[in-house]
Amino acid sequence: MLSPDRKRLIKRLLNSETDSLSDVIRVAISKKDAVTYDVEVLEYGSMYTPEGKSFEGFVTKLDGETFFYVRPVGKASEYYLYHYRFEDNLLKTYDVGLKVGGLDAVTSTEAFRAEVSASLKHVDCLSGEIRWTKVKP
Repeated sequence: MLSPDRKRLIKRLLNSETDSLSDVIRVAISKKDAVTYDVEVLEYGSMYTPEGKSFEGFVTKLDGETFFYVRPVGKASEYYLYHYRFEDNLLKTYDVGLKVGGLDAVTSTEAFRAEVSASLKHVDCLSGEIRWTKVKP
């Protein structure tokens, strides 16, 4: 059974500050199993760089913060990490910058978590706030 916080991620979302240069404009998030989400990019702008539109998502907590880890289906070595929080009915996501050792420091899951934890101490670790609003299918 999903926690109430995890259930809140399951929906169709619209980037409320989109323009033609946006990365992701509309996305659908659904439950795949007890720990995995299916993430489908429904619409994107010119800044979108991934090759595909289908992803697997996972939620994790670290240092009291919540993160959404997303990777293309079938590509475990490629990933995107976002910090997220809810404010009322609004979902806010942030890019997570690796500020201490960078990608070179990521040699394992434990090293990745340690790098994110250390980076969170830097004021500019979280950037690029996106405000997502729920939309009907």
